[in-house]
Amino acid sequence: MENREQENSINSTDMTKIVSKEISCKTLDLGIDYSELALDEFLKDGVLKEIPFVKSVVSFYNIGNSIIDRHKTKKILTFFKEFHSSEIKPDKLGKFKQKFDEDIDYQNQVVETITLLNERFLQIEKSKILAKLIISHIEEKISWDELTDLTAVLDNIHPKGFLFLDKMAKEYNYANHGRDQIGEALMFACGIGHRHGTLFMINELGKKFYENGLKT
Repeated sequence: MENREQENSINSTDMTKIVSKEISCKTLDLGIDYSELALDEFLKDGVLKEIPFVKSVVSFYNIGNSIIDRHKTKKILTFFKEFHSSEIKPDKLGKFKQKFDEDIDYQNQVVETITLLNERFLQIEKSKILAKLIISHIEEKISWDELTDLTAVLDNIHPKGFLFLDKMAKEYNYANHGRDQIGEALMFACGIGHRHGTLFMINELGKKFYENGLKT
């Protein structure tokens, strides 16, 4: 029992270092669509295996033994492709990296949010949205507490809710007198919808989620 706990602790520490290093210094090849790769390509493609971050993640998850771990690999790689592909203002990025490097508690919070949520998600699309939310935090559009609330929404929302929320934002400015029982139920379930009489509305948390995570 003690040996197993020690092994898990070492693994967690290794993943923290892997993710922290990639946040601070990009090694990922952005020309590859990791979400579309066949799972076996991570093992067979020589180019992929030479990318430092890919090599580290593949080794950590030991993806040859588990389809689940291969899927985890695709999600974390997709997250970082989205993260590194975005144009973050240099001053905001520099400020974030300084705090990330100097504040160990903050560093741990960021890494745990990225790692644990990517492992939980079933859909790769959620990994892309998580990257956008992290970027909004780096650009100081949302605080850390707000980011925590928004990641809870992301964790709980059904993927079909993305389309309904997009329609509510674009066509109805977040409030609609019509009735879409399925769509509304999905919004209620993740805590971003409420009804006032005949009017169904997306609340402020839902608006922030859309503006910082879904809106393109």
